[in-house]
Amino acid sequence: MTGRLLLKSMALYRQQLSLLIGQALLTGRERYFLTQVVDARLELDIQTQMASQDAVFYHYLDALSQPLATAGLFADTLRAEMGALGALPGIVLVLLLRLNADGLFVIEQAGGTQAEQALAALARPEFAITVDPQSPQGQGLIPQCWRTLTLQSSPSYAKDPKYAVWRPVAQAAGIRSHLAIPILDAAGHSAWVLSLYGTYPNQFEVSGMRHFAHGIQHRFEQFLRQRHTPASSPVPIDQARVWITRLFDGGLQLYAQPILEFKQGRVLKVEFLARLQLPDGQMIAPGLFLPLLGDAELDRLFRSGLKRTLEQLATWDQMGYALDAALNLPPNTLLDPDCVTWVRDALDQSLIAPERLTLELLETQEITEQSATSATLLALRDLGLKLAMDDVGSGFSGLLRMAQMPFDVLKIDQGLVMRLRTDPVPTLSLIRAIIQIGRDFNRAIVVEGLEDAGVIEAVRVLGADFGQGYGIARPMPTAELPGWLDAFHATPPVPTEPIQTLLGALALHLCFSHQEEGSVHAAADCPVHAFLTEWMGDGGEQAVLLHQRLHEAKSEQERAQAQNELQQWLVERILAESVAI
Repeated sequence: MTGRLLLKSMALYRQQLSLLIGQALLTGRERYFLTQVVDARLELDIQTQMASQDAVFYHYLDALSQPLATAGLFADTLRAEMGALGALPGIVLVLLLRLNADGLFVIEQAGGTQAEQALAALARPEFAITVDPQSPQGQGLIPQCWRTLTLQSSPSYAKDPKYAVWRPVAQAAGIRSHLAIPILDAAGHSAWVLSLYGTYPNQFEVSGMRHFAHGIQHRFEQFLRQRHTPASSPVPIDQARVWITRLFDGGLQLYAQPILEFKQGRVLKVEFLARLQLPDGQMIAPGLFLPLLGDAELDRLFRSGLKRTLEQLATWDQMGYALDAALNLPPNTLLDPDCVTWVRDALDQSLIAPERLTLELLETQEITEQSATSATLLALRDLGLKLAMDDVGSGFSGLLRMAQMPFDVLKIDQGLVMRLRTDPVPTLSLIRAIIQIGRDFNRAIVVEGLEDAGVIEAVRVLGADFGQGYGIARPMPTAELPGWLDAFHATPPVPTEPIQTLLGALALHLCFSHQEEGSVHAAADCPVHAFLTEWMGDGGEQAVLLHQRLHEAKSEQERAQAQNELQQWLVERILAESVAI
């Protein structure tokens, strides 16, 4: 209620009291003193209500003025934001909803005293909310808000006919008003609907609450865009809770993916990857359940994964398979002051030498810009283990900072490697540059995302130390690895000849083009020549002549022309080959 309405209502109340006092059998002195008492009480009531109103609005404005968290995990920050809204005076329930593929709204996150009851109610089919405007369950403010992209409010939940379906649940929860706020993505489309439920009629109708609603809308949209995070998690909150509980109650499974060492052509290390196994046997990929975890849950997952990794290495040792292991270390876990202690204790309790363990960290700004992180990395290195920077080429860390951090291994991002089949020349040049940087800084290079023999051969030609990807082996249950290793060592899928693929030939051709002119050798001695002479595809003879012209060029101009023509010939056939794969 606004101050003007409060004063108007109190004036009407004072008028009615005056009429009653005037009709009472009282003396003039008694009427005077009674009127004085009534006026004093009404003035006190007005002051109290105005002070309470100011305090309420202060709480609402304070929710808008708090710094917007952008550094923490998405799940943690979202829970904190919803918890703060649910604790506001007069708010009993806050829901953040998104639309699923079936046209039903599912709860992304909830807050307030009635959050659990709301989750239970909306799980029942008769209370489900649909975006369909023709359905009785698509008449409420939430679907209207989603469809119109505008704020929607209802002053009286009990009297609004749109709420006939949900009125029994709302009355039991003490809900008497409703406000729905659209949260839009960068393209202006609905990403979420933020729904607030109040304990008073007309609670969201005053102008101050409208300003608050627009402020909250801007806050959530800013959070969504600054975090560069998808508008929604893969699963609704009720399913997420089941998954998280299962993860730490027997559902965590470790898969192993071999990492191939190119020089020996042997697997000396595996990367351990988390999977979630549901009671029915269904296996959930980490891309679906990891975004649901907060800081504490990621810490717990890392500690459990580390313990089981070291135990698995010991088991394989007893079976005669001596392997090293790589394990992901979440950036936020690295920032925990107890991180080094966790790793030290796990190593102390195992029989595994520290140098057999590599902890992999994503290339993120948090890792490369925080001095506290550098100290933790150095402390981890002091334990004797190795550190790897994962997904190099996907992030934004500067080369100087990368060189200054105490990493032993650089892992080239599979997203970059996937471009080899669509944009081969620039991609090969980038990969070659990163490999050269690794050599200059004495870092081992692992290339991820190796999907086929051509990509494997290309990165091997460029000088990568290790490779990992489906073209070598998919992640597999740890029990299956020994059998796979036996078969792999018997017939390793690594080219034994210098060049066997178009991508390998292009990689070697680019390396040749960067050589000094005095180091150019005869065409017959070049591995590319041997590959081209055996090429059975259309235009093979032309390619052989171009390659011979390149090696026999008398001038830099002739050499550059032959080099570009041969490069174009290889690229055309790589692109055609990629379509067929």
